[in-house]
Amino acid sequence: SGNEKIRRAVQAVKAYNERQYSTETMWAINTKVLTELTGCRSSILKNYLESPEGRLQVTDYNLEKGLGYHHNKGRGSVTQFIKLEGTQSTNATPVQATVSPKIKSQTITLNAREASRMDIEHALKQNPGWTVTTKDGSKVIAVYRLNENNEVIEIKD
Repeated sequence: SGNEKIRRAVQAVKAYNERQYSTETMWAINTKVLTELTGCRSSILKNYLESPEGRLQVTDYNLEKGLGYHHNKGRGSVTQFIKLEGTQSTNATPVQATVSPKIKSQTITLNAREASRMDIEHALKQNPGWTVTTKDGSKVIAVYRLNENNEVIEIKD
């Protein structure tokens, strides 16, 4: 049903957002995003968004994450980043959410004066395979990654 597609789209956007290090790369959930992901008519989307579930899952979520009305402006189509497979079929094929973030860089840079070891560990565990570079201005202070035991190790100082 339309509502089920919408629920899956909402969950796919949330799953994508949870993998982002910054709100700048997150997607606000709104009518345009849900239309692109589900292909549902605007009347179905409107009914969902005005329902208690829609307010909780979408409006409250966007507020909690600080994702405002114009947050997605100029970012292109959400389908470049998130795809719902099976949304075009009319049979009972389950919709599968596939998160495919576009990765510009595999390094996260943190301010060396502000970043704690916990911040570094959190960033690495949220982004497996990436490195974290701590900088003071333009000077690299240290570079970290996770080892095979999922422990933070310094690879450059």
